Amino acid sequence: MPRAYGLDSSFREKGVQLRRFWLMKNIHQAANDNLSACLEKKERAYPGFYEKLTRHFLGNLGYRGVKCIEPQFQTEKIVDNRGNIIERRVPVESQSCIDFNYNSGALNGWNTSTLTLMLIWKEAHPVLKTIFDKGERILVARIAETERRLAAKAAKEQERKDAAEETRLKAAKDWSDYQTRQKTLMEQVYNFATTGYPEGLKTLRWVEEQPCILTDGNRRFDNRLLNMTAFRIYREYIGSVWYTISTDVNARFVTSGNIPVDRLKNAWRLAFQKCPGKKSVF
Repeated sequence: MPRAYGLDSSFREKGVQLRRFWLMKNIHQAANDNLSACLEKKERAYPGFYEKLTRHFLGNLGYRGVKCIEPQFQTEKIVDNRGNIIERRVPVESQSCIDFNYNSGALNGWNTSTLTLMLIWKEAHPVLKTIFDKGERILVARIAETERRLAAKAAKEQERKDAAEETRLKAAKDWSDYQTRQKTLMEQVYNFATTGYPEGLKTLRWVEEQPCILTDGNRRFDNRLLNMTAFRIYREYIGSVWYTISTDVNARFVTSGNIPVDRLKNAWRLAFQKCPGKKSVF
């Protein structure tokens, strides 16, 4: 018999063969017999117990689609001397209740072999304490790491919400300040040319950063660089909507087609008086 590698003689007394800490066939069979007998007894006392157990708790007991606690049969066909085909049910070995495949044979960790060991001895073997202690340390460390990651995630999410709220409050204050202050002539013209409202909109408004230089946060124009000779104002049908366009080809301002064109022309006339643009031959 191979050496037990530090485990005491209780293994040998129970008829358990060990080879490099891997469970052998007899320990599997002993565990399966004990579990099958237990499940069969519970099923007789509480019909439907096995189905509930495998559906809600131990799905690996029923993964093959059969009850490991019930006798299994297969159908065989034979032909007698008169040429008759006879079918008969032949009992076969029942499926194992425990899946002893993935990771079930290693005794040096907390895994499915832990349950296997518990099914063999009526009283817990001392090795189980070692396994449980090791498993508990691993779980405690994993839980702590999970809690740390969740806390970091929550802190990051709160930071994102705080930043978003700060941005929202700043945007609300900026709009409130913009509404209450007197707009410059250039701001009113640019607002009117892009929103139809001299006062602008919360989502689109122009600010004169420096004399004759305006920005809406995305675009920036120096009115003195616009070509006054090429500047045109006209209505254009885009898609299914009419728009009013103000452009010198390079710079293009678009607003609703419902605003009075003559009012917009007058607005740009005042803008070019305030901040004259360039002129060209044509």
